[in-house]
Order: sequence, then structure tokens, then C-alpha cells
Amino acid sequence: MAGFQLNSGLVVSLASCLATWYYTYTYVITTERSQEANIFNMLYTEYSQPQMLDSIDLVEDLRERVGAERYAYEYFSLKMNNTKEGKDLDHARRCVVRWYSKLQLLYKKQHIRWERYGDVLPGANAAQFFVDMFEPLMIVDRVGLNRQLSPVFEWYISQYGLRASGFRVNQSRVNAIGDETGIRRSKAAMPNDEL
Repeated sequence: MAGFQLNSGLVVSLASCLATWYYTYTYVITTERSQEANIFNMLYTEYSQPQMLDSIDLVEDLRERVGAERYAYEYFSLKMNNTKEGKDLDHARRCVVRWYSKLQLLYKKQHIRWERYGDVLPGANAAQFFVDMFEPLMIVDRVGLNRQLSPVFEWYISQYGLRASGFRVNQSRVNAIGDETGIRRSKAAMPNDEL
């Protein structure tokens, strides 16, 4: 009987260890998914905030007003002339690009998993809109200020298999805006400069 008691004690001990391991594993997975869901909700709510929507509308309105070929240059001219509209457009560009950059960082650091949320946050259609609408602004702004281009657009293009905006900067046009405004900035390119 002593051997049976030892074996039953060993079995109970092993069962207790397995139950503890299973509980801990389940707890960790549940906590991780709960945190991901909270981050998703936060990001989804941020994207729906009036500031974000107004920022997108402001750039979209400029594009509709002056045309797809001219709006990036018009944006840069307004910005360099320190007009209120130029400042508002620059703030709008920064707001949207920062949100997409933050989302990219959270995916890269796996605070949220691409395989769980990538199809809805931001989603292929929203990402294509972001590339089409904001990449030309970023390119003209960065070329005009001699700053490094942001890799955020390429990341979304790669993740979703999107088409690039196709925007090609006209350097002489950007230079003319710089000459017109009397502003010639020659900042050194900064790595991973997102704005």
C-alpha cells in the first residue's frame, strides 16, 4: 500500500502542476488578447475622432479645389508662405501621418498582431487612400526642405501589396516655391524622421 500512496501522491502532484501550467498559459493568452483588443479599440477610436476626420477632409478639399496634379505643390507653397491654411494643412498632414506611423510601430513591435487586425486596421482601402492622398504631400515637403523621406508609405504598400501613388516630384517647381518664399532650408537628413 505504501507504493500506491506514493504513486497517487505523485499523480496528484503532477496533475496539480499541469493544471497550474494550463491556468497560467490561459491567463497569459487571455491577457495578451485583451491588451490587443484595448489597443485596437483605442486606435479605431482615434481614427474616428473629429480631428482626424477634419485633417483628412482638409487635404481632400485642397486636392478637389486645385486638382490632383497641383495640390502637393499648392500645399507646400501655402506652408512656406506661412498662411493659416498652410499651417492647418501641415498640421493635418502631421496628424494623419503620425497616426499611421504609430500604427505601423505597434504592428512592428507586435503590440497588436497583423494577422489578427491588419485586414481591418487600417485595412487595404484606407491604406491605399493614405498613400494616394498623403504621400505626394510628404514627398514635396521633404524634397523642398531637404529632409529624408518617411518609410511609412513603403511599409503599407508592402504589407497590403498596394500600388504606389505614382507621384513624381518636379524639382524645379519645388525650387521655384522655395525661391518665391525666400526660404531655403538645408537640414541634414535625419534617419527615421517620420514627419
